[in-house]
Amino acid sequence: MLTALLVAFFYYGWGSPLANLERPEESLERLVSRELDLRQAFEQTSRWERRLYELTGSDPESFDDAIERFDEFDEEQRSARTDLDLVVLLGEAGLLERAVSLIEALQSADDPAAQYGRWLEAAYLDAPPAEEAAALTEQIRRDLPRDWFTDTLVRRIATRVDDQAEEARAEASIEARGRSLLRRVRLLTATGTGLLGLGLVVAWRLRRSPRVAEAPMPPPWRDLDGWGLFFRATFAYLLVPAAAVLLLPRMAPVTAVMGLMGGVPMLWWTRRYVHARGRSLRSTFGLRPREGSGLRLLGWGLLLLAISMAGESLLYMGLGALGLTSHWADGFLEEFLWGSPAAVVAGTLDGVGWAPMFEELAFRGLLYPTLRLRLPVWLAALLSAAVFAVAHGYGIQGFVAVTWSGMTWALGYERTRSLLPGVLAHAGSNLLATASFLLLLRF
Repeated sequence: MLTALLVAFFYYGWGSPLANLERPEESLERLVSRELDLRQAFEQTSRWERRLYELTGSDPESFDDAIERFDEFDEEQRSARTDLDLVVLLGEAGLLERAVSLIEALQSADDPAAQYGRWLEAAYLDAPPAEEAAALTEQIRRDLPRDWFTDTLVRRIATRVDDQAEEARAEASIEARGRSLLRRVRLLTATGTGLLGLGLVVAWRLRRSPRVAEAPMPPPWRDLDGWGLFFRATFAYLLVPAAAVLLLPRMAPVTAVMGLMGGVPMLWWTRRYVHARGRSLRSTFGLRPREGSGLRLLGWGLLLLAISMAGESLLYMGLGALGLTSHWADGFLEEFLWGSPAAVVAGTLDGVGWAPMFEELAFRGLLYPTLRLRLPVWLAALLSAAVFAVAHGYGIQGFVAVTWSGMTWALGYERTRSLLPGVLAHAGSNLLATASFLLLLRF
């Protein structure tokens, strides 16, 4: 009951995805700027490569998509810089009628909004004299960060006064950033494809020797005991980090150990229960691999990661084709975008280290075997994975993807009789997600 109330409280307190971000306007600006830099580079790729990215959902967003995202911000509360970004998008999309009203509103305000209005008027309304245009572009480059919005604004002003050198300079900046991002997208795509290929090879090699350890299945507890262990474990895993956020200063060392603090009570309760029945954690959850099965353990971890990645990609494609998408801010790693290097390291340790370890113990080690006492294997795996997905609080795409991965790792536990392959796959999945975010948005 306490666990259910705590989860309900978290869902009630989460609010909208935008409300969960501390710097939503800046985060969206970075996201859209990188997407539009990449969009120009994509237009130079071959037809088959563009088609591949379209199928996998990796293609950059359109102007209409970006405008729709900016329109989520309240018109009375959004910053002048966000209005500038929105006008640039409207202007590039040819929606000048709406852009005019925003430019006039900026011009009637105090600086820096009034200055933004003058820049935008020069870019999309009345062309300035050449000397004034040169001064405006110099101001823009001095006052704004180097991104797609800045270079597009400069390029537009230069085009209107036929300043070919400035226009070429702005265009070259956009192209350079786009090429850099495209190289990263190709690297991530090649990594994913390579992992899928290795997964197929490993699947063939492991088909006759699936077991890694000897975890008992069904588990050595009654269903009521299993439910008690699971709810105690998840209650502690949710409550302790939440209390740390409220009571302790937000510092990298705190973030680094937050997941560990939530997992220690889980380990203690579970160890106490199984030891009272003459068993150990290692034997109960297959944490002691068979002798000489180290490579088999790594192979199963890779195989489960490949299956979860392939399934998530196909599900994203299918849901996208049906128009079922999640909000851009769902699961947005804001701390990884704006935090210090120490905060990034701490968040990575939590997401790649503690989270896979303790979430696999709770959802695959405790919940799945408890459900399996009463349900068929596939249904127990699906229900445990759905509970796992609910706990993440994502939108429809994230929920379905996490459910797929959780089910894959539960069936991997059933097949291998060890939690370790699932822990490795979970850690690998989180590491790839973190690396993708950092490569495409932070660096």
